[in-house]
Amino acid sequence: MSCILVLIRHAQPAERQPGQLDFERGLTTSGKVQAKRLGEKLSMLSGKPQTIIASTAFRARETAELVSHEVGVPVNSDSRLYQANETVYAEIINDLTTASVAIVGHNPTISAVAAFLLNDSSVELHVGHAVVMEMSKWHFYPGAGRLVEYISAE
Repeated sequence: MSCILVLIRHAQPAERQPGQLDFERGLTTSGKVQAKRLGEKLSMLSGKPQTIIASTAFRARETAELVSHEVGVPVNSDSRLYQANETVYAEIINDLTTASVAIVGHNPTISAVAAFLLNDSSVELHVGHAVVMEMSKWHFYPGAGRLVEYISAE
């Protein structure tokens, strides 16, 4: 069985306001448009995500909900994804059971995970972008993924 992993960096966040925690920042108006467009593009994939796992940070959850609305799949939150390291992503990926999953997270880790799985150090996810990869099984190791598509919300 082949697996599809979509790694999504949250859409454009609002600037941090005085007294506001980074965790609480939402999306800008253009960020909301980015997330909607990203969801539209992901909904056209033959291996579109069957579920979305998102960081509990507000901007990541908001991105996931807007993508979910377009793709028509549920969103599950995982608090470990906020300020996660590669080990957390490895645990999540190694425990997946669904054939196609999207994960919404934050830089620098989400780009590092994509680069690691694709064995390509040039991979960098910008806000509102996603990388789609095929994996032979849910196992986190260098080069485990094969690039299917890099998706920009532009």
